[in-house]
Amino acid sequence: MGGVSTRYLYDGADIIGTYNSSGTLLKRYVHGAGVDEPLVSFDNGADPETKTWLLADERGSVIAGTAASGLASFVNSYDEYGQPGPNNAGPFQYTGQVWLPFASVYHYKARAYDPALGRFLQTDPILFDGGMNLHGYVANACDYGPRSWLRETGAERVFLRREKGKAQENKRAQILIPPRKFSRIILPS
Repeated sequence: MGGVSTRYLYDGADIIGTYNSSGTLLKRYVHGAGVDEPLVSFDNGADPETKTWLLADERGSVIAGTAASGLASFVNSYDEYGQPGPNNAGPFQYTGQVWLPFASVYHYKARAYDPALGRFLQTDPILFDGGMNLHGYVANACDYGPRSWLRETGAERVFLRREKGKAQENKRAQILIPPRKFSRIILPS
């Protein structure tokens, strides 16, 4: 590909540093206590203490980076399946995963996710315990997509179906009812 080589330093499953091909530290990262929760990036350029705070939405997607002053240094956007916007910045993006631009996929540790297809490129490592679709991302096989997961309470996860451009709920739905007939499904936590 005749280009730049980036090496990653991990602490468990978290990337904590990036290096160029000659071994020079480029960036350092600090993660929160949660899974896939990047919090701050340190640029190892002129001032290695320059911080960029990474701000995430409810799905853990990095939507912006701010300097110490609070001003946004970048703003990221995604479609329903995580396709990054043209001006997205930083390695951590949709759901806090690392975007690999040379392959146009997200690195989800055990497998790669292609947002253009809306599915994983490898089978689910837990096989059928994750459902019948071994390549699916949440329940995207038919009517639903990742953006349909709108809220989670302590006792239940509520799944809202998007119809005609807006989310609609149906309070009669139960998990045993086929999802094509109802728009709200309550799943046990």
